[in-house]
Amino acid sequence: MSDSNTSGSFPASQVVAQILTERFEKLEITERKLIAEIYAMDALWYLSKTKGKKTVHFPAIIKGLGQSPVRYLVNRATAGQDTPEETAAQARGLFEEFVASNQEAIGFGGELKFSLRDSSKIRLPLALLLEVERMARPDRVIAEDPRQLTEVMGVILNSGKGAIDDRVHRPGAEVSVLISKLFTLQPGNGVLDMSCGTGTLLAKLLGDKSRIRAFGQETDQELAVISWLRMELHPSAESAHVQVGDPLQYGYASSFKDNPVDVAVVHSIDFDADEEGKAALLQAVREIEEADQRISVQRGEMEHRCEALLNARNEAKWALEAFEHERSGLPPAIAEAKGKELAARHQALERELRDREQELMSLHVTAFEISRSLKAAHERAKKPPRDRTYDLIKHGLDCVGPSGLTIAVVSARALFKSPQVDRLRSEALEHGRLDLVVELPRGVDGAEDRVAILVFRKGRKDEPIFFVDATDHETIRKVVRLGSAFEPIVGYRRTRSAILTHEFFSAIAQVCVDRVEIPGVSALVPRSALSGTSVDGRQVDLRPRQFIVMDRLEESAGDSQTRLAECRQAVVNAEAALLKARAQLGLDPLFAKTQTSKPTRRPGTH
Repeated sequence: MSDSNTSGSFPASQVVAQILTERFEKLEITERKLIAEIYAMDALWYLSKTKGKKTVHFPAIIKGLGQSPVRYLVNRATAGQDTPEETAAQARGLFEEFVASNQEAIGFGGELKFSLRDSSKIRLPLALLLEVERMARPDRVIAEDPRQLTEVMGVILNSGKGAIDDRVHRPGAEVSVLISKLFTLQPGNGVLDMSCGTGTLLAKLLGDKSRIRAFGQETDQELAVISWLRMELHPSAESAHVQVGDPLQYGYASSFKDNPVDVAVVHSIDFDADEEGKAALLQAVREIEEADQRISVQRGEMEHRCEALLNARNEAKWALEAFEHERSGLPPAIAEAKGKELAARHQALERELRDREQELMSLHVTAFEISRSLKAAHERAKKPPRDRTYDLIKHGLDCVGPSGLTIAVVSARALFKSPQVDRLRSEALEHGRLDLVVELPRGVDGAEDRVAILVFRKGRKDEPIFFVDATDHETIRKVVRLGSAFEPIVGYRRTRSAILTHEFFSAIAQVCVDRVEIPGVSALVPRSALSGTSVDGRQVDLRPRQFIVMDRLEESAGDSQTRLAECRQAVVNAEAALLKARAQLGLDPLFAKTQTSKPTRRPGTH
């Protein structure tokens, strides 16, 4: 690339990440997605010009002007026609037309219609478009390394804080490193990700391979389109197909028999929430609440109207009764006319009051029915979603070929919480498919709980199951020798970015690939061991820790004292830095400096 910031050996994605990550972090999730979508459209437009990619259709105005989508938006904004809000609206319109033109290829059709969520308040600054175009213009990226197109998309979507993969609990870059090293794809292989999200895992699996058939399944419509875009841009994808909808409902479009899959990935760390069902239930609750509010307002207005009509009817009745006493003193003609007038008014008010009372009664009945529906909806919302881990794993095993494998990323609770653990154990005991169990720390892909990776392999012989306990970062660092760059852990306050690194997951992947028993980390366990009982008499579950040998990993007293001294010094240094910072700001110290304390009694005494 000609620009000095993007020339040389630095890939475009790295340049964009270093310079623009802070800008992306400040964007709303809808703005991030829209920029990534427009960039992908722009890249596909350049590919259609340079490599003759004719399978993708573009909006009419883009074809008519012969400009790339980003250049079209930039030209409009620089000409003073569009504000950032109007630029975003133009971009959103281009994207919706683009999806409509390619909906069959993306996986829409029939009852599935694409529609963007409300994004009327988003902005697309001209400066940001210009910076992205300057640092990673697609035609220059294609000339250097076409694989960087998907990497730039990944940077826009997931760089820094607020990564979209984390927010929506989809496979992120970290766990993708581990999964991609658990097997090797060969040319002609097929891979299926049943919750592909933004396509991060699929892009990592394809890597530098060639002629890989990529398939994805995604319940979120916009994420499905983003994943399809990344696969269309990836040069390793011989074909790319993303099916929108719940994988258990739409079943991978039932095409796996004609398009065999070698590897299927299940990602269900949101504890198996049926996202379509949850979204539909929440929408139903909102609609019922709105109807309840409307009917309450209507009922209140009708009650006031009935009360006013009742008063008017009573006044007309009293006026008619008073007229009957005065009638004899009036001329007959006048008395007859006035009597008819008062009687007609009374009857009209009587009829209107009766009609309004019937309407009020109908509103009361409707309000009662809405109240019952709202109560039932709230009760349904309180119930935990049906745990679908095993169903998704079974579906993945049904999709892969006779020697294929299914990799499941799930909540670690599935390793010990019934009935899931009973079903997973049956896959090991009855079908002999369970091959690997890895338990990971909290924080993987935004999960608050620990995460586990399970590998099921079809056609495996009666081989032992490999268990890996990777929940203790300090143990992994020590036995796998991640290097001395890692600081000692102080309590559990290490940041996620300092623990869940590329090196950390690569080290775990190497342990899994080597299948070597390491004290404190891994163990090869016979399948028959899962049919036994634990010390407390319960049936053995799938947690790795119970199979790991820990005794040879015990530290010497000297090593323990050294590590404890390092931790104490780290605390002292942190307190000193905080005291200094508060002093510079003119603030009082929060605490006194830590002093070396002496024991108040000798160990073992009381």
